[in-house]
Parts: sequence; C-alpha cells; structure tokens
Amino acid sequence: MVKLGMIGSGNHSTNSIFRALQYADAVFAAAADLNLEALQRNARLFNIPNTYEDYRKMLDAEALDGVCVVGPPALHHKVALETMARKVPTFTEKPPAPTLAQTQELVEASRKAGTPLMVGFMKRFAHNYVQAKALMGADAFGPISHVSIRYTYWPYTPLHEHLIYMAVHPLDLARFLGGPIKRIRFERNDRDGEAVYAIAVRYVSGAVGMLNMGSQTPGVQERIEICGTNAAVWVDNLTHIEHLKGGKRKTYGSLDAWRPDFAIPSGPLHGVDEPLDTLVLQGYAGEMVHFVESVKSGQDVSPNIVDGLRAMELVDLLERHDAGDFEL
Repeated sequence: MVKLGMIGSGNHSTNSIFRALQYADAVFAAAADLNLEALQRNARLFNIPNTYEDYRKMLDAEALDGVCVVGPPALHHKVALETMARKVPTFTEKPPAPTLAQTQELVEASRKAGTPLMVGFMKRFAHNYVQAKALMGADAFGPISHVSIRYTYWPYTPLHEHLIYMAVHPLDLARFLGGPIKRIRFERNDRDGEAVYAIAVRYVSGAVGMLNMGSQTPGVQERIEICGTNAAVWVDNLTHIEHLKGGKRKTYGSLDAWRPDFAIPSGPLHGVDEPLDTLVLQGYAGEMVHFVESVKSGQDVSPNIVDGLRAMELVDLLERHDAGDFEL
C-alpha cells in the first residue's frame, strides 16, 4: 500500500482529491494544513492517523512514498521545490505555480532530482475523454483533421486568475487531444472586465483546431469535437459521448452514443471503469490512480511538469496580448 502525505485541506482538496484516492491502492498516512479545524475534520473523515500544522515537519517525520499538494499556486511552487529536493514523487494541483518563470523552476528541479512531478490536469482522465482518445487512436478513425473545444463559464476576474485556474483546462486539452501545437492565432473580447477568446490552432501534425473559452456565460459549458478522415467523436459536458463512424460521401455512417445512468449507485468498489461517479467522469479518480501507479512503478507521470510548462506558456501569451498570430 502506497503511503502519501497531503498538504492542503480546503474545499477542492476535500471534495475531490481526498475522496478520489479511494480508487487507488494508497492511503493518506499524514496530512498538513495551517487551518487546524479543516485538518482535523479531514483526519476524521478520511481516517488519517497523523496531522501537522507545518508541512515541513510532516516531510521530516513521515516515511512517505509520495506527496500531494492542493492549495494556492504559490504553495504548489514552494512545496514542489522542497519535495523535488528531497526526491519525493509529487502531485500538485494545477496551476503548478503562479507564473511561467516559476513553472520553469519546477521543470528544472524535477529534472535535476530525476523525480516525477505530476500536474493535476484531471480532464485528461475524464472517463469520456479517455474513451474519445482511444477511439481517435484506432485505425478506423483515420488521421485527425480537426479538434474543437468550447469551455465557457461564469465571470472570473482578474484575467491572470481566469487563465491559470479555468482557461488552463482547454489549453491543456488542446495538446492532449491534438498533439503538439505549431501555431496559434487568437482574438480576445473584453467586456466589463470579463474575457472571451477565439483561438485558431495549427498542429504539428497538420491538423487544425478551434478553442472558444471565456467568462461571459452564466454557467459552465464544455464540449469537445474531434474529426478524423473516417470518423468523428464528440463529448458534451463530460457526460454524453457520441461516435460517428464509417460514413462516406452521400451515405450515412453509424452512430454510437452513451451517457451515464445515475439511477444506479456506484463508487470506489467499482473502479474507474464504472463511470457512474462524478469523480470518475471528471477525471479526479483516474489521475489519482495514475499518480499512485507511477509511484509504485517508478515510471514518469503524464501530465508531468513539462506539460504544465506548455500550458503556462500559452497562458502567458494570452495574458500579454489581446490578439495575435504566433509560432510556438
């Protein structure tokens, strides 16, 4: 059984990461937080034997196989520098650091230590995105021609926080689904302090893509579409997936569709292959399973800190310019 330490007992950490670890072959052997009330609550809820107000004391005292840190970006950066120096495999929630320069520091620290540093881009593990990625990889799908991502949400200011907390998700998904990006062109619409981006993408593979993301809508709307030469797949709001296959010009292909049946109870005993738990649908369970398996095997993680750097490079570009055409 893998023994992890958790740093952070806030709302997101409690509702997502603590609960998602139930799917993995691991336990939180210790936890640390300055908020002692939240820390003791989580110790009770998740049966954590040892708690610390100072995370450094936890790192000194506990024989941990790995560490998770979920808090403000400055904390992610600070803790990860220390855990890399100690050669402790680490999972950090996104964004890995407040700035591009600080993210580069983490890349160098991970390389120097030869130690995995995973970034919590959980959407890569979202059940229907995993299914879509598998369909895209099949020979019958054909080469990818187009990737489209819409990710819009409620007002979120200032712009830097909008980008590092929310927009970073579709920016990472664009690379996960389409591969390395060669070039982007974009325009930004600012209204009452809120921003919307329209981004055209050219992939190294030759495929093209479109990203629409912004904070001028009343709620979260998320949709991906991937087209190949012989098939297509699209996912709505993480829950509904449709796969069009085998269509030729002037003929109809066949359409497969799936959505979860929430009338049936599900949970950790069913594993990540049973997608009736929102932790599985959103990807939190999958990312925790992946991190734990990496700790056990000694293999690198994906997404790693270099993926975090690539996302932060795009964030930096979008923040410094309101429009432009850029080679990457």
